[in-house]
Amino acid sequence: MYKLIRTIPTGVATIVVVALILYCTLDSDPLNGHHINIPGFDKLVHGIMFFAMVCATSFDFAKKLYPRAVNIMLLAVLVIVASLFGGFIEWLQDAMGMGRSKDIYDFIADSAGAVVGAVAWYFAFAPLTRRALDNK
Repeated sequence: MYKLIRTIPTGVATIVVVALILYCTLDSDPLNGHHINIPGFDKLVHGIMFFAMVCATSFDFAKKLYPRAVNIMLLAVLVIVASLFGGFIEWLQDAMGMGRSKDIYDFIADSAGAVVGAVAWYFAFAPLTRRALDNK
């Protein structure tokens, strides 16, 4: 697994996650008519997407800044940027007029996912990434 971490080019993780988020949130029907009717499932998905965004971006910064670590200040900035991105997406959904509408609870789920992603990165994923990069 350490070899895989070292071989992923810097920036790819962030680009892939952001592209998936944009597709899932801005496409008029990303599930092609299949809908999951579980209360709150949509909010969970929003949280997971922005969790992944903060983790992927932190991973790319960790590789770029190596051997310096991704610190709390950078994680706070990433959470703010991810939250603003989530808000912008909600605005775009409404402005595009494609059957999607803005939802404050989606924005809250995006922000919560970003915060949880930053905490998970700091305590779990950063040490793993650091070990992988140290074992070149």
